[in-house]
Amino acid sequence: MSISIASGVDVPLSLPGFFAADAEEPITFCGFVKFSDTSPGFEGKDLIKAESAGGDGYRLYPYSSADGFAVRQRIYSSGVDDNNVVTLSAAEVNQWVPIVAVYSAIDSRTLYVKQANATIATSTDTDTRSTSGDILNLVLMDQAYFAGEVKAAHLAIYQSALTQTQAEEFMNTGAVAALTPLAKWDATTDWGAGTIADSGSSGTDLTPPASWTFSADNPAVGAVVPEIRKSSTFDIETTLSGTVTAATLNGNAITVDSQTGTTVTLTDSGSGITTSGEYDLVLTDDSADPDETITVQVNVVGLPSFNCNKDGADMASLTDLELEAFNASGTHVKQLTALTTDASGDTGVIDLSDLSEDVGDTLKVSLYSPSASAGLTFEQALELI
Repeated sequence: MSISIASGVDVPLSLPGFFAADAEEPITFCGFVKFSDTSPGFEGKDLIKAESAGGDGYRLYPYSSADGFAVRQRIYSSGVDDNNVVTLSAAEVNQWVPIVAVYSAIDSRTLYVKQANATIATSTDTDTRSTSGDILNLVLMDQAYFAGEVKAAHLAIYQSALTQTQAEEFMNTGAVAALTPLAKWDATTDWGAGTIADSGSSGTDLTPPASWTFSADNPAVGAVVPEIRKSSTFDIETTLSGTVTAATLNGNAITVDSQTGTTVTLTDSGSGITTSGEYDLVLTDDSADPDETITVQVNVVGLPSFNCNKDGADMASLTDLELEAFNASGTHVKQLTALTTDASGDTGVIDLSDLSEDVGDTLKVSLYSPSASAGLTFEQALELI
């Protein structure tokens, strides 16, 4: 998902349903912000706002008032005051100022700001956010509000409360190595692209790319990692300029069925994947574009391993095990032959991804070995294997 800020927006960019249902603390908002002067007219204009359907939530915004030129972090709801503030100085004007806003609990928040002399200013507060609703929506800064006064880059959200050590790591490097952000965005040239010095310290400089790019696995606004089922037919979006002519999944060729615009329909006809996980899908087209590699989550659906036992003894090293499976309606859905067991009589997982049944659906299963003249019958829900 690419968010076009360079073209300009005149209302805040709102992402309804961004947070998973029942999202609550802890949560941390991080970013690099540049201010044009010490008395801008942006009182109450949000850099980031996360809000509930009931209208309360969190805000992070710059302002100028009796407290001076400052960054303010606020839990907003009825009766809540605004005293979680770090005041800035003229030294921070036109500098990239790293900011980390931590909401560790419903009544606890800490604001970290790295100043031009590399000192990290902190402010803590215990105002309580009301519980009129879970945090669901996210609003990013509005270009119309801040044009000519404020720029932002490298915004990130973590679904955890960063420690001060982690906050400092983000301020110095733009990331927290041990954590994956719920989401992050990088700035356009309109918002100050170029080398982002970390406000006076000797940490790594950051060079944001040329667009605000969503880059987190959040189905509400477009998952970065598409999820597919082994052996299924599925659609994938491509950035290639031509017509896709070939595709591989897990290094093995799969079928290109059709293409409409940037949507390519593929069938996993031979990926050879046996375990659920993330794999590389590689697309080739008829243009001069280099191949496109897309990480996809492949789900392998089947039965867990079973132990075959006769009269208290493991049915070891079988090579003729037969499987018959029926769905909940009694319809015969699968027959397999020549299944094996290991030295302990265990079958290993059994891949049934080609069935129409899904994870959680129950099958009635029969396993039988002609050579052992024995078997077993049982019911088992399908699962990811």
